[in-house]
Amino acid sequence: WTWLLSVTWHTLLCEFSNCNTKTWNMHIYFHFRACNLKYISIQWEKPRCYGSAHITGYRIYIDGICEAVNGPDQMIYNYTTGKFCTEYSFQVQAITDNDLCSKPSDPLLVKWPGVIPPTVRQLPSDTNSSLKVGWDIPYTTEGIKIKHYKV
Repeated sequence: WTWLLSVTWHTLLCEFSNCNTKTWNMHIYFHFRACNLKYISIQWEKPRCYGSAHITGYRIYIDGICEAVNGPDQMIYNYTTGKFCTEYSFQVQAITDNDLCSKPSDPLLVKWPGVIPPTVRQLPSDTNSSLKVGWDIPYTTEGIKIKHYKV
């Protein structure tokens, strides 16, 4: 149950300024590396730094909320608490030793694969001794195929 999705690169232009150093820029390139029923994994390259600041970590935002802080050499993040068929927005922000932070990157949108169970409803029956139920075709993503239904 693993799907490798096409790699989409996003660029984060980081602008830092400090009264003791010049304003400088760096780029963080990030993409998702895996997306399956158990996790979504994103990865980025270590940016080149200019000036006196050194990267001390990365903040990972999911839907605008800081979910994790990685160390300076941890450039992979695995998100494991998502829900089926839900789209998530990932952003990465660099942190420096001078308490400066880059702007968060442009959002990377990834949809968690899966199936949303349909609502079961009672259908009119021809006899009093039977119960007839029905449901709509479940919503699925990423080519998931339904083999059978269990009631």
